[in-house]
Amino acid sequence: KKMLGKHWWISGEVAQSMAPNYRTNPLKEQTQLGFSGQANNAYALGFGGYSPRLQTRFEAGYRKSGQNFQSFSNWQMNTALTNWSMKWDQSLWQKRIRLQLAIRTSQWENSFLPQAYNTSSIIRSGLLVFQQRKLPVVTIGYIPVSQLARLGESVVETRYQMVSGNIWHSYRLGSAGLSSSVSFLRSFDGRDSLLQYQNSQNLQVSQSLYFKLFSSSLSVSFIQNPLYRYDVWDHRIQVPLFSHKTVIGFGTKIYHYNLQEEKLGLSLNGAFSVFKTDQLSFFFEKAYLPGMVGGLTPADMGHVQFTKALHFNKSVKKN
Repeated sequence: KKMLGKHWWISGEVAQSMAPNYRTNPLKEQTQLGFSGQANNAYALGFGGYSPRLQTRFEAGYRKSGQNFQSFSNWQMNTALTNWSMKWDQSLWQKRIRLQLAIRTSQWENSFLPQAYNTSSIIRSGLLVFQQRKLPVVTIGYIPVSQLARLGESVVETRYQMVSGNIWHSYRLGSAGLSSSVSFLRSFDGRDSLLQYQNSQNLQVSQSLYFKLFSSSLSVSFIQNPLYRYDVWDHRIQVPLFSHKTVIGFGTKIYHYNLQEEKLGLSLNGAFSVFKTDQLSFFFEKAYLPGMVGGLTPADMGHVQFTKALHFNKSVKKN
C-alpha cells in the first residue's frame, strides 16, 4: 500500500496457492507453484482516499483469480473470478447524515465443463444513516441484485432485492447502561427469479443491560417465508473476572419451527489474557437451523483462537 499525498492511497497484492487437483479421481495431482501459468495466481488492485473539504470517502478495487486459486476466505473450485467494485461515502448536515452508495460486479467462468458455463452478477447497494447525539441511530438500506447464468445455449436471469431498516439507541438508567435495537429485513424476488425462498420477512428485537459485575442481553427474531416460520429466543450473560482480564459467557436459545417443533440450544464462550498482551478465546454453540426437507437440523459450531501482539521498538541513535 502506497500513500499518494496525505489522504489518498493505492494498493496492490499478488498471491499464489497450491492445492489438490479436484478434476482427478482419486486426487493424485497437485497444482504447481510458479508464474508460468495464471491458474494458481490472484491479483488485486485498489485505490481510495478521503476529501476533508467535501467530506467524501471513495474506494475502487479490481481483483482477478485463476481457476485453481484457493484461499482461506475464497473457495472457487475450477472457476476463474473477475471482480470490480466501487464505493462512495458522503457525509452531510455536519455529519448527521451519511449516504453510502456501492456497486460490485463479479464474473465466474468454468472452462472444464463439457458445455460453456459462466455467471455474472451485479450487486448495487444504498445506505442512509442518521445519527444525532442523544437520539437513536436510524439506518435504511436497499440492495437490488441481478444475475445472468449461461450453460451452453441456455441463459437464466435471476433478480432479487432486499430492503432493510434498523433503529439502535444507547442510554443509561441509573448506574446501568442499556442499548435497544429493532431490525427489519424484507427480501423479495423479481418475476423471473428462481430463488423463491428469498421471499421472506425478518424482524429482530434486542435489549442489552450492562452492569459492573455482568452484562445481559435478550433478543427475539422472527423469520417467515413461503416455506416455513422460524423463531429464535436468545438470552446471553457475560461475566468479567480478574479486573476484566478474563470474560466468561453462556447463553440459551429456544428454537421454534412452524410453531410446532421446538429445540433448546446452548452456547459457551470465554476470553483470557495470556502473557500480558496476548489473548486466548473460545466459542461453542449448539444450534439448529431449518433443514432442506423441513424441520430443524443440528448446526453446531465452535472455534478456538489465539491472538499474539507483536511490538517493535524503534531505536533512536544519539549523536
